Amino acid sequence: MPCRIRLASFVSLVLVLVLTTSCTQKSSSEPETNGPDSSEGSDKPLPPKVSTAPPSAIVRRAPTAAAAPMKVEASDSFRAFGQILYNPPTEMTLNVAEMIEVRIAKNEVSDKGLSGSGEVRREEVPITQVMSVRLCCGDSGNGDPFDITTASAEEQLVNSPLLIEGEFTEWVFQVTPRVKGEQKLTLHAIANYTLEDGRSVPIGKVLSRDIVVQVDAPTEVWRWLVENWYWFGILLVIPLTALLINRRNQASSIPHIPSGNESVFISYRRDDSSGHTLAVYEKLKSVMGDEHVFMDSDDIPHGADFAEHIEKVLDSASTVLVMIGPAWLNASNTQGRRLDNPQDFVRMEVATALEKKLRVIPVLLRNTEMPSSDELPDVLKGLSTRNAIRIYDDQFDSGIQRLIKSVVN
Repeated sequence: MPCRIRLASFVSLVLVLVLTTSCTQKSSSEPETNGPDSSEGSDKPLPPKVSTAPPSAIVRRAPTAAAAPMKVEASDSFRAFGQILYNPPTEMTLNVAEMIEVRIAKNEVSDKGLSGSGEVRREEVPITQVMSVRLCCGDSGNGDPFDITTASAEEQLVNSPLLIEGEFTEWVFQVTPRVKGEQKLTLHAIANYTLEDGRSVPIGKVLSRDIVVQVDAPTEVWRWLVENWYWFGILLVIPLTALLINRRNQASSIPHIPSGNESVFISYRRDDSSGHTLAVYEKLKSVMGDEHVFMDSDDIPHGADFAEHIEKVLDSASTVLVMIGPAWLNASNTQGRRLDNPQDFVRMEVATALEKKLRVIPVLLRNTEMPSSDELPDVLKGLSTRNAIRIYDDQFDSGIQRLIKSVVN
C-alpha cells in the first residue's frame, strides 16, 4: 500500500513538470502583446518598456537625416603666424581723399612702394590660407563719417604655396572724410577656413583696431590750392622752363675750337680711370666736335706705332688732360712702378706734353690727392705745379662743365 501511494505521488509530480514546461514554451513562442488595452482606439496609455539587457548590449543607430554642418575650431586652423602692415593717417582734411594700404605676408612685410602717407604699423597675427580685410565704415549715405572705396577683393590668398617667397597680399582703400572733428575707422583682419569644396568660411577676427582720425576743414590757402592747382602749376612751370632754357643757352654758348687736328689730348691709365675718362671724352666731343678730342683707344690707327703717333698728336694738341685716379701714381707690374719705367705710355705722354710746354691740366677723380713732386719721376715733377681740376662723383656734370670752360678759355 505505501508503494502505491509513492508511485502515485511520483506520477503526479511528473505531470506537473510536463504541464509547466509546455506552458512556458507556448508563452515564449507567442507574439508579445500588451493585452486588450493596446488595441486601436484605446485611450489607456501603454506602460513603459524597460530593457533588461546590460548597458554594453544596447546598440544606438545613427540617425538617417542629414548631419549638421561641421563646426570648425579656430585653434585647428591657426597653425602659422605672419605679419600685417597698415598705414592709417591720424589727421585728414575734409573731403580730401587719402589712401590706406594693408599688407599681410608669412614673413616680414616690405613697405616699399606703399600707398598713402600714414604712419606704418606692423603687428604679428595668426594667418590662414585665405584671409579677409575690412575697413569700416564707409558710406556717408548711411550716416558714416567716411566714404571708403576699394578695388581689392575682400577675400584673398595669404598663406599658400602659390605665393612666391617674400611676396605679400595687399588691400588698398581710398578714404574720404565727410564729417569734421574726431572720427573713427575700424580695421578688421579675418581668418577664413577653406572647406573641401573650395568655399571659405570665416573663423574669427585675428586683428581689430580702432583708428582715431582728426578731420579738419581745409584752410583758405589749402582750399585755394586744391581749387586752383592748375594755375598754380603753370606759375611754377614758367620759371623752371626759363631756368632750363637759360642753362642750355649757357652750355651752347661755349665756343667751339676752330677746326684742325686734335686740340685736346686725354692721357689716362686704363685700369685706373677708363670709365670716368670715357664719360669726359664723350662730353667733350659733344661740345667741341670729334675732330678736336683724342683718346688713344679710339683714335690710333690700327698698326700704327703708339709712341710715334702720340708724338704726332701732341704736336697739334693745345691741351693735355691727365686723368688721375686712386691707382694712377702707384700702378705696378712685374718690373715695378710703371711711372718709373721710361717706356710706360702714360709717362711718355705726360713727359712729352711738359717738354713741349703744352697746357697740362691734372684732373683728379674719386677724391684722389694731387701727387707731390717727391712722388714723381724727374721728368714728371713739373706736373705737381699745374693747377688741377677735381671732379666728384656726386657732382660729375658740374665738374665736366668747369673742365670744358677751362679747356676752351
